[in-house]
Amino acid sequence: TGAIYIHVDVRDWFPSLELLLTDASTALATTPTLMKPTTTQVNQGFTYDSATGIITFLNSGSYTLTLLINAQASASNKNVYFYAEIDSGSGFQIRRYSGRSLELVNGNVTQLLIASANYFEVGTRVRMYLWCSSATVNLITQDLPGTTPGTVTTPAIRLLWAT
Repeated sequence: TGAIYIHVDVRDWFPSLELLLTDASTALATTPTLMKPTTTQVNQGFTYDSATGIITFLNSGSYTLTLLINAQASASNKNVYFYAEIDSGSGFQIRRYSGRSLELVNGNVTQLLIASANYFEVGTRVRMYLWCSSATVNLITQDLPGTTPGTVTTPAIRLLWAT
């Protein structure tokens, strides 16, 4: 006696969004500033407004965020900061515990990697903020050493949401 319910997901694709900022060098602001990558590499299952930096989820599901930021400081003891805001229908709210920080080494390009897994309902909107402790930090796109220029490049920002 009893019942078993089975749901088969027949989608032949999985929602994913990849956004890039590929400018050679971009100065970071010293106050929380909306992160608005300019290049959409892949967009399946989202809307993205590059003017506002708002990402809207078109499908309910579990999503993984991977965010890679390449930052370079021109002085010692500089930091990069990040946090996210979520709107599930009642306005944007800061996502508690989404904050991240990284101290940079003078002159070195340092990669800040942010990863998280979240469940979002259809229509949920996300926007992210990025800033630094002083006006001497730039986001850097660079070719990896030993490669042909333009073939193996780390973008200043690479943002990926995927199921």
